[in-house]
Formats: sequence, structure tokens, C-alpha cells
Amino acid sequence: MANSDTAFVSHDPVQADRILKDEREAELSSWLELVCHGLTFDVLGLGDGPALTTGPVAHRFGCSADIDSGDFEAIGLFPGPHLAEGANSLPVVRTMLQLALLLAETSAEFRGAYWSPARSLIGPDLFRRIVGEWLAGGPFPSLGLVGYVFGDDGGMRSDGLSFLADREIALEPALSADRIAAARLAVRVVHLLVGSLPPDHVMPFTFEGREMHLRPDPEGKLIFVELA
Repeated sequence: MANSDTAFVSHDPVQADRILKDEREAELSSWLELVCHGLTFDVLGLGDGPALTTGPVAHRFGCSADIDSGDFEAIGLFPGPHLAEGANSLPVVRTMLQLALLLAETSAEFRGAYWSPARSLIGPDLFRRIVGEWLAGGPFPSLGLVGYVFGDDGGMRSDGLSFLADREIALEPALSADRIAAARLAVRVVHLLVGSLPPDHVMPFTFEGREMHLRPDPEGKLIFVELA
């Protein structure tokens, strides 16, 4: 990847060690270190190095149901070691997605993105759109970075939000019957929670003219979304 106005290659092991033994060349050429906004990230799985494997796909957004992450060769983008403790902080996540978008826009081989905290596979067009809109000041891309499942009671729960907000949300069945409306509501709630401390008390809000509230579960890591 060529350097851009916002990101540049800070370490290329091949350039750093030009006198290579044959058995080390593939290993050294399989990764790069990138810097974006002062934060360092590693790109793994490049060149002739070992192929990366992704985990199972639990949620698919903007891609066919019969496509699996194992159908493609993967490269991985990871926060550098000094960012490990804050890998789920919003500045790190935002910068990492900015880098991922740059890679997606400059690679003719980009076929989609796998977001491991939610085990979600995101189609290329959707990934470019939702991440680009968020970086431009739009809503957090929750339909992609967060998955959603329906329980036996008909209520909808998030899957993967805890990586970003330390909690999952649970919509009561009355708010989940219309799945499209439930998805819109979930997007709004996730946008409220990401980047903020989880509420420790009942938090009222209005959505599409209806009074609702968020109620934290004191015994677990859930936030209930309920009609007021």
C-alpha cells in the first residue's frame, strides 16, 4: 500500500533487512507496520507468508448467505502491541476502520471484511458505505460491526456490542415483532452507547415519537430496551 495523506508504512521488514536468507524472506514479507493519526497497526498475511484464517461467520451483511470467509484469502489488520489494552476504545476502532477503508479502496481484490468481535462478514459495497458515512460524521455502523439474534421469546439481542460498549442490548418482544423497525431502533441505541460509559440507571429517550428507556441489568452485562 502506498503512503497516503493520513497513513504511511512505518516499518517494512524486507526493507529493514535487505540481506535475507531464503527461508526468512516469506516470513519477513508477510507483514507491514502502518501508522495512522499516530496509532500503529500491523497488517498480517501479505505476500507469500502464512495465510490467515478467520473465525466462523455468525452474521452476514450485504453479502450472499452462501459466501463464507474461508472462501477467500485473508489479510488481517490489528492494533499494534502498545494499543492492545485499548483495542476496543473508540479512537482505536475508528482509526483501524479508517485504515481498513483505505485498504479496501486501494485494492482491486477486496471482497469483503470480517469483523471478529461480532463474527460478521460484510460485503464490499456495504463496508465502504457504512464506514465511510461514519467517518464523515454519520451514525456508527452497527449493522455490520454488531450482529443481532432473536430469542425464544421473540426479543432481539445484540451480539458483539460488548466489545465496544461492555454490554449487549436486549429489545423486549413488543419492540422486536417488526424486525425492520427493531433494526432501526437497535442502530439508534448502539449509536447512543458506543463511546460512552454504560448507563448505571434508567435512561429515558424518544425514538420515532415513542417514549422508551434503557434499563441496565445490575446482575449481568445486558441493557434492556423497553417501552416507558
